[in-house]
Amino acid sequence: MKEVVWIYGPSASGKETFIRKLIDHPRKGLLRQFDWENKKIKVCQASLDYIGQFSNDPVVKMRQKIVDETIKLIKNTDVILIKGQFDDFEAGRPQRIKNLLKEASHKIFIFRVDQTELSGRLAGKKWWNDTYNAKKFSDYEQKFISGHIKALEGFQIVEVDSSKTGEYKILKR
Repeated sequence: MKEVVWIYGPSASGKETFIRKLIDHPRKGLLRQFDWENKKIKVCQASLDYIGQFSNDPVVKMRQKIVDETIKLIKNTDVILIKGQFDDFEAGRPQRIKNLLKEASHKIFIFRVDQTELSGRLAGKKWWNDTYNAKKFSDYEQKFISGHIKALEGFQIVEVDSSKTGEYKILKR
């Protein structure tokens, strides 16, 4: 069965790193863990190219391309990876794609990282401002994600350890 997998987690949780590892340097153990051995995996490039960095960022409107690109990719792909952003929830993209691609399995991976490690990663982001409180920032993002995921219907939710020592181990299905 074909799969559409949205990758969510707080900022700096390793969403794009995970996607690039799977696409650029796939490891058999990682592929086996997600039952993706011998499957054609593609990334929805629009989800990586159009990343909003602030409220009302005009690039966010370009994320509408995710829907069309996913519909095209599904024809010749077994697994499509989409880097999720908060505005995708607000725009209803995950549910819309699920409704359009009824024959596929739809999953949301939620990345979990220890707060200390996450704080260190945030400090390395070019957009990070030291006046932010990393814990409050991450807690807010986690609550936002959890609240929106609860509103979705028919998605398999998979929690993944994305810490540097976790090797992307599945925590909970």
